Amino acid sequence: MSRSNDFTLAEALSAYLETSGLAEGARWHYLQTHWAEVVGPAIAKETAEVVFDKGVCTLRIKSATWRHQLQWQKTDLLARLNEALGRPLIQELHIR
Repeated sequence: MSRSNDFTLAEALSAYLETSGLAEGARWHYLQTHWAEVVGPAIAKETAEVVFDKGVCTLRIKSATWRHQLQWQKTDLLARLNEALGRPLIQELHIR
Protein backbone atom coordinates (compact mmCIF):
# COMPACT_ATOMS: atom_id res chain seq x y z
CA MET A 1 0.00 0.00 0.00
CA SER A 2 1.97 2.98 -1.26
CA ARG A 3 0.86 6.56 -0.97
CA SER A 4 2.25 9.57 -2.81
CA ASN A 5 3.28 11.19 0.49
CA ASP A 6 5.28 8.23 1.84
CA PHE A 7 8.76 9.12 3.08
CA THR A 8 11.75 7.01 3.87
CA LEU A 9 13.07 7.33 7.41
CA ALA A 10 16.08 9.28 6.10
CA GLU A 11 13.82 11.74 4.25
CA ALA A 12 11.60 12.20 7.32
CA LEU A 13 14.61 12.77 9.59
CA SER A 14 16.15 15.21 7.13
CA ALA A 15 12.90 17.16 6.89
CA TYR A 16 12.60 17.26 10.68
CA LEU A 17 16.17 18.52 11.10
CA GLU A 18 15.58 21.27 8.52
CA THR A 19 12.27 22.47 9.97
CA SER A 20 13.48 22.30 13.59
CA GLY A 21 16.64 24.30 12.89
CA LEU A 22 18.89 21.42 13.93
CA ALA A 23 20.26 20.65 10.47
CA GLU A 24 23.13 23.13 10.62
CA GLY A 25 24.32 21.72 13.96
CA ALA A 26 24.13 18.21 12.55
CA ARG A 27 26.25 19.30 9.57
CA TRP A 28 28.91 20.85 11.87
CA HIS A 29 28.95 17.67 13.95
CA TYR A 30 29.42 15.58 10.81
CA LEU A 31 32.35 17.77 9.75
CA GLN A 32 34.01 17.50 13.15
CA THR A 33 33.62 13.74 13.37
CA HIS A 34 34.84 13.22 9.78
CA TRP A 35 37.57 15.88 9.87
CA ALA A 36 40.42 13.59 8.76
CA GLU A 37 38.38 12.26 5.83
CA VAL A 38 37.44 15.76 4.65
CA VAL A 39 40.79 17.55 4.97
CA GLY A 40 43.10 14.54 4.74
CA PRO A 41 45.17 12.84 7.44
CA ALA A 42 48.19 15.17 7.20
CA ILE A 43 46.15 18.35 7.76
CA ALA A 44 44.04 16.64 10.43
CA LYS A 45 47.19 15.67 12.33
CA GLU A 46 48.38 19.31 12.32
CA THR A 47 45.00 20.77 13.34
CA ALA A 48 44.90 21.62 17.03
CA GLU A 49 41.40 23.12 17.09
CA VAL A 50 38.46 23.80 14.78
CA VAL A 51 35.86 26.42 15.70
CA PHE A 52 32.69 27.24 13.75
CA ASP A 53 30.86 30.48 14.45
CA LYS A 54 28.37 32.36 12.25
CA GLY A 55 29.79 31.35 8.89
CA VAL A 56 33.41 31.55 10.00
CA CYS A 57 35.60 28.48 10.44
CA THR A 58 38.78 29.09 12.42
CA LEU A 59 41.54 26.50 12.35
CA ARG A 60 44.31 26.55 14.92
CA ILE A 61 47.28 24.85 13.32
CA LYS A 62 50.15 23.42 15.38
CA SER A 63 53.10 24.60 13.30
CA ALA A 64 54.00 27.79 11.46
CA THR A 65 55.11 25.77 8.44
CA TRP A 66 51.70 24.15 8.10
CA ARG A 67 49.91 27.48 8.71
CA HIS A 68 51.84 28.99 5.83
CA GLN A 69 51.16 26.00 3.56
CA LEU A 70 47.44 26.06 4.34
CA GLN A 71 47.21 29.76 3.49
CA TRP A 72 48.11 28.76 -0.07
CA GLN A 73 45.46 26.00 -0.02
CA LYS A 74 42.75 28.11 1.62
CA THR A 75 40.40 28.33 -1.38
CA ASP A 76 40.55 24.59 -2.03
CA LEU A 77 40.15 23.77 1.65
CA LEU A 78 37.13 26.07 1.97
CA ALA A 79 35.52 24.37 -1.04
CA ARG A 80 36.13 20.90 0.45
CA LEU A 81 34.65 21.92 3.79
CA ASN A 82 31.51 23.37 2.22
CA GLU A 83 31.15 20.32 -0.03
CA ALA A 84 31.28 18.07 3.04
CA LEU A 85 28.63 20.24 4.71
CA GLY A 86 26.36 19.88 1.67
CA ARG A 87 25.96 23.64 1.25
CA PRO A 88 28.10 26.78 1.54
CA LEU A 89 27.78 27.36 5.29
CA ILE A 90 31.35 28.62 5.67
CA GLN A 91 31.93 32.05 4.16
CA GLU A 92 35.33 32.70 5.74
CA LEU A 93 38.21 30.44 6.71
CA HIS A 94 40.72 31.73 9.25
CA ILE A 95 43.98 29.85 9.73
CA ARG A 96 45.85 30.63 12.92
